[in-house]
This record gives sequence, C-alpha cells and structure tokens, in this order.
Amino acid sequence: MARPNRRLALALALLSAASWAADPAPPRTWNLDALLGTLATRTEGTARFSEIRTLKIVAVPLRSSGRLSFRRPDVLEKQLLAPRKEALRIDGDRLTIEDGSADSPRTVHLSDHPSLLAAIESIRAPLTGDAETLRRLFTATLGGSERRWVLTLVPRDAAYAEIVRVVYVHGSGPRIESIRIDEANGDRSEIRIEPER
Repeated sequence: MARPNRRLALALALLSAASWAADPAPPRTWNLDALLGTLATRTEGTARFSEIRTLKIVAVPLRSSGRLSFRRPDVLEKQLLAPRKEALRIDGDRLTIEDGSADSPRTVHLSDHPSLLAAIESIRAPLTGDAETLRRLFTATLGGSERRWVLTLVPRDAAYAEIVRVVYVHGSGPRIESIRIDEANGDRSEIRIEPER
C-alpha cells in the first residue's frame, strides 16, 4: 500500500513542478533603458542599407545603397556602392572619407564639427546602444512596444537643431529597421536597414 502513495506523491510533485514552470515570467519593463540595453548587447554587425533623400531643390528623390557595419564602442563604416563608390569610416572622433578624388582619403575630427558629430551619433549611438551619448546630444522619447517601436530624437545642441529638426529610429525587438532624419529646411533622408543574409 505504501507504493501507490509514493507514486501519488511523486505525481503530485511533478504536476506542481510542471505548473510552476509553465507560469509566465513577469512582464519585462519596456522603456528607453530596456531598448538601449538590448541594442548594446550586440558588439558588431553588418547590414545592407538603402537611402532616399528628398530635397526641396531637386524634383526627384536621390537614391543610394550600400553596406553599413559597426563595432562597439564607436566604429561605424558606411560603404556606398551605388550610384557611386564612396567609403566613410568613423572611428571615435575621426571621420575618414575615401571617394577616389585626388585628395582622398580625407580625415576630419568630429569634435571640430559639432553638427556633423550629432548627425553621425543619430545613427551610431542607437546602433551601438550608447545611452550616454544619446542622452547628451538628444532628448529621446520611446514609443510603441517591444514588438514595434519608434525612438524619437530631438537635438539638444542649438547649432544642430538649426540643421535637423527630429530623427526617428524605427525598429522591432533588437533590430533597427530604419532611420529618418527630418531637416529644419524641409529636406528629409530615410535609411532602410536590412541584415545581410
């Protein structure tokens, strides 16, 4: 008679363990820190991009495409493949441009060009999950849900705010899917990002 009781006790223990394991985990708080923490877990990545620039002075939008790559903490490379070849490499404070011209490659220090630095960080800081830089240069607001979110960046720097009105970073889970930059003069640039297969 002791054996069935032992079996019953074991079955009840397994049942209660199974029901405990099946309990859903407490919901994760979804906020700006959670997003940037998720983005910061990737140490490097490469992707294809396509960009459409809409300018008031040009009737037809300008299209370009190529590859983006990044490596934490602060390396970003943009290799333009069409309509022409050009390579931009940002490593910390240095921007190096190679375009095949006579004075190529050219290097500039971003600290000498605060507006250019802010423009680059509107792409680099979200890609690397750099919360400190993002909060220093922008007022950041997160909308949507973890499944589909939008990060709105409004420049804090007055000089940059005269050039760029707002930056929208759209994504899903840990992926950035597009970055749209609305300029103060009405021009707009949208970069769509697709992971390389």
